[in-house]
Amino acid sequence: MRDNRKPLQRPVRRLARDERGGIVIMFALLFPVFSGMVALSIDIGSWYADKRALQSAADSGAIAAAFELWDGTGSAVMENAARTEAKRNGYDSTNGTFSIILDYYGDSTGVEVSLSQPGKTFLVNVLLPNLSVTINARAVARLSTVDQACVLTLAETGTAITIAGGGVQLEGCGLMANSTAEPAITSGRTSLDADCVRAVGGIELGNDTELDCGAAVSGTRAQKDPFADVMAPTMPGGACQDANTDISNGRLKPNVRYCKGMKHTNAGGDVVLDPGTYYFDGGDISITGGSFTGSNVTIILGTSTGEDAASISVTGQGDVELTAPSSGTYAGILFYQDGNPQSNKKVQFVGQSHMSLSGVLYFPNSTVEFSGGSSLSAPDCTQIVSNRLSFTGVAHLKADCESLGLDDGMAILGVRIVE
Repeated sequence: MRDNRKPLQRPVRRLARDERGGIVIMFALLFPVFSGMVALSIDIGSWYADKRALQSAADSGAIAAAFELWDGTGSAVMENAARTEAKRNGYDSTNGTFSIILDYYGDSTGVEVSLSQPGKTFLVNVLLPNLSVTINARAVARLSTVDQACVLTLAETGTAITIAGGGVQLEGCGLMANSTAEPAITSGRTSLDADCVRAVGGIELGNDTELDCGAAVSGTRAQKDPFADVMAPTMPGGACQDANTDISNGRLKPNVRYCKGMKHTNAGGDVVLDPGTYYFDGGDISITGGSFTGSNVTIILGTSTGEDAASISVTGQGDVELTAPSSGTYAGILFYQDGNPQSNKKVQFVGQSHMSLSGVLYFPNSTVEFSGGSSLSAPDCTQIVSNRLSFTGVAHLKADCESLGLDDGMAILGVRIVE
């Protein structure tokens, strides 16, 4: 019997083997998938760019709020500063959300800023019309110590630190000037070895400079006086002692008032300060010879009349070795000048004098000058706060101050993004 199925099977088999047009069919089936992938990749790239921009805005807002925290301007000003900086750096406040935590989980030095805004969808909505994307960014800025200084000058204008000869070595600490001048710090050709050199204004250093931080840092924010909150001294009552006396030898007693200055001129004489606080009411301490020594002492240079505050000069062959107390109201403070000195009068350590001064030299309204052949040797701790400072002698300062009840160097604060 004849098989009538064969005429139908042949065309079917040929059709099954025919691959012409297969690619077109496959492309038609996969085109929506390819299109969706391309659209998604384009939009993801846009979201990534938006994320980076929003993160930059959050960082800027947090930093701005932290600087206001530094200045103590209050929560309303901090929040306004954060919003303003975030918007200035691309945050769209009309469509986004903003939140700020001023006391970041109990950390009074931290500020958190969180931002969110809708992500743009250029192509993917064709395939997923109900898709919505939210871009989020978060930043935490904190006040933190960026450096340690053993010299801080408070003058806001003019060259504040001058290093012109002899050589200055600072171990474990650096220099900081609040002046906005160009330059605020200059070192000429003398040698300078320090952790770092910072200033609000410009810095000009010679070739013989070695800094552990690599390079000097201009544009540092002005630092607050670290000892401004120390209780201002009150002059003791009663009669003045040793008014304008030239003391050749002997011991001085603390907790009394010395008026109209004091001199020590005997090259062979030794003056010893018993432990305690010494109050000099006007006039100058002038040391031109012999030794002037004492341990656990604080020297107050002030005035009870509102006239010029007392000052000190060490010249000639004077040999001064003094150490501050490690406890009490003036822990760590060796010299404390309270009030304004006579106009243009400098605190001077000049001539061939030698000094070992352990503690804080606090002269916030004076220019301190080390010059001539004078040398400031390296006890474990010496910190200088003055209006201006010049080194033309040899100075070697260290910042190991824990034994005197102080931090190791004065903290130089900055603002950092920490999260």
